[in-house]
Amino acid sequence: MLGFAKKTPFENEQEIMNKALIPLGIKPPISQFESWKSPFEKYGLILGEELLKISSSHLYHPSLTFNPGRPKKLVSASWNLSDVKRFNVVERYSELRIIHVKIAEQISDKQTKSVLMFASAPATQLRRYGLQTQSFKGKVHSIAWPELNEEKKPFASAAQKRELVNRLLETCLGGDIRPRLVFMILPREDAAIYSNIKWSGDFVSGIATICVCQAAVEKKSFGILDNFNLKANLKLGGINHMISDARESSKLIESIQNDTLMIFGADVSHPGKGLDPECSSMAGVVASFNFNFCHFAASARLQANNEEFISDLGGMLKERLELYQKKNQGKLPLNILFYRDGVKNQGKTDIRITLLVVTKRHHTRFFPLNLNKSTKNVSGGLVVDKHIINPNQMSFFLQNHDSPLGTAKSAYYTVIANQCELTLEQLEQVVCVPARYADILCDRLRCYMKPALDGGIRRTQAEIQDGKDPLAHYRKTRQAWIRPGSKQTNPWHSNLDNIMFYL
Repeated sequence: MLGFAKKTPFENEQEIMNKALIPLGIKPPISQFESWKSPFEKYGLILGEELLKISSSHLYHPSLTFNPGRPKKLVSASWNLSDVKRFNVVERYSELRIIHVKIAEQISDKQTKSVLMFASAPATQLRRYGLQTQSFKGKVHSIAWPELNEEKKPFASAAQKRELVNRLLETCLGGDIRPRLVFMILPREDAAIYSNIKWSGDFVSGIATICVCQAAVEKKSFGILDNFNLKANLKLGGINHMISDARESSKLIESIQNDTLMIFGADVSHPGKGLDPECSSMAGVVASFNFNFCHFAASARLQANNEEFISDLGGMLKERLELYQKKNQGKLPLNILFYRDGVKNQGKTDIRITLLVVTKRHHTRFFPLNLNKSTKNVSGGLVVDKHIINPNQMSFFLQNHDSPLGTAKSAYYTVIANQCELTLEQLEQVVCVPARYADILCDRLRCYMKPALDGGIRRTQAEIQDGKDPLAHYRKTRQAWIRPGSKQTNPWHSNLDNIMFYL
């Protein structure tokens, strides 16, 4: 499956042209070339045997301004911190805590040494970009990942294991000053380990975490450090960069400049087939709250199994609007851009709403012309808004980023409501990532709910006989969603309410 996903555009085009057209009846088999008739002829259809060639355009690549105000021109739609001296706005914090998660029989002395060598780099890099933190003092905390419970017996449930993991992590987080950010080095890519770490940090401790695998540490890649630096500053509440040269003067840009635009993203994640059939679905909403659109705070709710409509959308919007109002001298936005996978019609309000549905699950692929074995994907910024889109509705395909592996899939945007009266070109220029942020948030919600998704926190027989609602059961489960008696409507610790901890 992984090998299939990594196929280049050239390889996929060859597969389509040489293997797919014959079974579909579009192209004759070689053995029947002279006598073959298309099965579509009797319907009056003549199908071409070549890929459709269409016109496209490319978005202007904006410049990003890092401190001290020198714009950095993008040459591709990917992150590159070369020549960046300092982030735009940095946060001060006391200590970067590093925790190494070990599985004893799998950790060699060489691996332990590589962790110690790597550990000094994050703090050094963060100070380079302006974050004020202590130098690394050679201390890497470590825990042994538990395979058995404290009685040396198999865990009775995933929830029991989660509680023990949290106690082990808490021993590394003590001290006079608790850290605001923890760098976790994990033994391997493992969904169970990762989900328990995130639950403990987000849910119990209220400390942002960044995870990296042991194998990545051993590569000593600067790319890993750059990714860490970008995430660290955002998770601490800083601003990495700002856009410095928006091209078009429009009502939308004016609303951005006047601090009257708010951008939302929303998504829903379902348990999936083969998992607990009662387990709740998870809904997430993210929204901007300041003029630079660099921070998207989050809200989340559990809802009925496989319910696509967000049942408490109003409650989550209220939370996000209250934060916007708090951060903007009591003002509410005049314009809202809302990105969602699927949504019902909105009621009439005094706020002008432009609503776009973002589709990721489609089968349209774009291949560069003059394709050859060395050809890469279409570049980030590609826009297709003619020929293959719905003629009766504003819509477009957009390739948001460069894709070095596999064959890129562009997102498809459909405009459902446009009270802001934006043109198609204006919408293409302003499209940003809140839908993706909401998707990432839902991935984090799945981490919290993993014991439930795996069937480890089902209703008891007594609860079933009493008719206890499955949704109420999961909402009150400490090891998955929320502390009993907590006044929080969101599952994470209140320390994380206004930062992008979920990245």
